Amino acid sequence: MSRAVASLMIVFALAIFSPTGSVHAVTPAVPDGDANCNLEVDAVDALAILRFRAGLSPDPFCLPAAEVDCASEISSVDALKVLRYSAGLLGDTPVGRCPEPGTYDLTEVYGGGFDKVVHFAMVPGSADEGVLATQKEARLYRVSLSDAFPPVIFADLSDRVGGGTQLEGLLSFAFSPRFEQDRRIYVYYSRGIPEPSVLSRFPVVDGIVDTANETVILEIPQYSGYNMGGHIAFDETGDLYLSVGDAGGPTGKAQDSAQLNGKVLRLRVEGEDTYSIPSDNPFVGTDGRDEIFALGFRNPWRMSVDQRTGRIWLGDVGEATWEEVNEIKAGRNYGWDTVEGDQCWVVIDCDPSQFEPPRAIFQHEAEFTSVTGGFVYRRTASSELWGWYVYASFYSGDIWALNTNSNDPPILLDRFPGMLISSFAELPNGDVAMVNFDGRLFVLERMPGT
Repeated sequence: MSRAVASLMIVFALAIFSPTGSVHAVTPAVPDGDANCNLEVDAVDALAILRFRAGLSPDPFCLPAAEVDCASEISSVDALKVLRYSAGLLGDTPVGRCPEPGTYDLTEVYGGGFDKVVHFAMVPGSADEGVLATQKEARLYRVSLSDAFPPVIFADLSDRVGGGTQLEGLLSFAFSPRFEQDRRIYVYYSRGIPEPSVLSRFPVVDGIVDTANETVILEIPQYSGYNMGGHIAFDETGDLYLSVGDAGGPTGKAQDSAQLNGKVLRLRVEGEDTYSIPSDNPFVGTDGRDEIFALGFRNPWRMSVDQRTGRIWLGDVGEATWEEVNEIKAGRNYGWDTVEGDQCWVVIDCDPSQFEPPRAIFQHEAEFTSVTGGFVYRRTASSELWGWYVYASFYSGDIWALNTNSNDPPILLDRFPGMLISSFAELPNGDVAMVNFDGRLFVLERMPGT
């Protein structure tokens, strides 16, 4: 559909919502419908009029003017979003402004007081209770965000978690999607090289993890104690995803579909003694491992599934040049260790175009190292961050947001030096919380007056 046709259709549709049936009566323009008086009736005019009829400010919030979804172009998608809004329907993207650089601050929602916290998740069914994981101590603590009770040990795994490198230890956990019924929790940890890393399941009995009843689901070889990766996430169907690092050591493992290192795995665990393979996993029926969902990762640190769209997002820590944010798609190859970011790695004559490109990159240098993957913001549809993926740099404290509806560059929301953001979490209201190394939780708030 051409923009001109789309514009005329939109202006015609306005008569449905206009009490007078007259577009000219809505906002003065010459000729009829020319809202910005540039002597041309186009999509900009249509959107300006739609915004006016929806009770929104006629001033443009996004660039270019009148754009709604901040995707660097004005299209019929923008118009339809405003039309849905004015009809009282909820769209996938709010009708509002785009995030602006340097306009956000962090508000603390939990005080911390722990050592090397690498993961946090809310307890299903609770509005103010969560569990955090301490990497080296190898404990899970149940905490109250409202300070209703002091921290309680939820699980002590120190008798089986090991490893002397800074990347080994208790790495991730996730509650079953049916936790309120099955009382199961899944944990990923290292035993210490040369022992494999482990994905296990435990029952929760009387509010405490029963660590005596461990079911080992999957073991993954480790080679160096580095690049452990390690994040567990569930999709809406109940399938479990596990991001796995390449484990250092011999090269080429991330590109080898016969090995699990350097991959994102997808397993069916509900109703299984350990796991089964979803029939639509991309390597089923091939020479590759059936567990593999995507390949070509170095050290994928923090992965999430967007609760609204089902899209999967992941931060992959670089070796020496680029940090990556990737949208994970079935069967795609993300390049490591042939490419890093969008450039060849070691192999001089590689072709980066044969691999899935990262959605965003930033240079791996000085304090700008170690990306921490985050979540898509879903707190409220009236927020400018709705539908934007929020992530960070661990050492620099930079927090970015990227528009999941476009390929535009990410926006630096602000910088918080010394924060050491090790993980992100999603709160029950859809807020994205930053988790730092000492267990403090923060949420983003727009600065007053910006």
